[in-house]
Amino acid sequence: MVLHLSTVDSTSSVAKALLENYEAVIVSADYQTGGRGRNGKSWVGDPGANVYISFGYRHAQPVTQAYLLSAMAFPTLAVIDVVREHIPTKSIRIKYPNDIQVNTDNGWAKISGILVEHEFEGARCVATTIGIGLNVGQKTFPDTINQPCTSINLQGSNVSSAKIREQLVQRMVEYAGMHPGIVNDRWNKKLGVVGKLVYLQGDSDTWIVEQILPDGRLLVRSSISNQERTVDNGDSIRYFD
Repeated sequence: MVLHLSTVDSTSSVAKALLENYEAVIVSADYQTGGRGRNGKSWVGDPGANVYISFGYRHAQPVTQAYLLSAMAFPTLAVIDVVREHIPTKSIRIKYPNDIQVNTDNGWAKISGILVEHEFEGARCVATTIGIGLNVGQKTFPDTINQPCTSINLQGSNVSSAKIREQLVQRMVEYAGMHPGIVNDRWNKKLGVVGKLVYLQGDSDTWIVEQILPDGRLLVRSSISNQERTVDNGDSIRYFD
């Protein structure tokens, strides 16, 4: 089921509702009035300027831990592929776990965010919804956004949001059909976070990323006390830029 709407509160909300009757859905819109990000944040964007899209999958069979991780991993790979095609001279990276940033003239800036939501019945995952916001034509960003942001147009490409949406759907379908192990290995390599020195929000210590655990969490070790802890929230991590 593929559906494009003019205005919607949230493409992910519509996708979740449609999954009651369809096994797989793609819902996009020209504008969202209530786009969601991680940790209860809002996704803000102008009408018609960007890509607002969600992919929903209903699981008839039990899914593995590797699949749950790949549902976070393959959207980041798809977005990077599409963005790189239009601004090939710019450095692009994944900010753990699945924000996409571009190295602009003023430093690293967010160009895309991804929200993955799983629905469980007991211990079994029965559905997955992947929401993607990708800045294409956005020219300005509200002061309420607490980090630098950019768009494909601001980085030198005049491609339309419709074209980007078409390409993103194609790449998402391709990655969704790949083995989760291959997807996760590519994500690990592109993330490139193992061995990095990072800050953890609210902590004056510095931490070294020791490894990515099978469920996608990071195992980090204090550079001072050697204490180890796990991190699963990208909002708590700050890179040394």
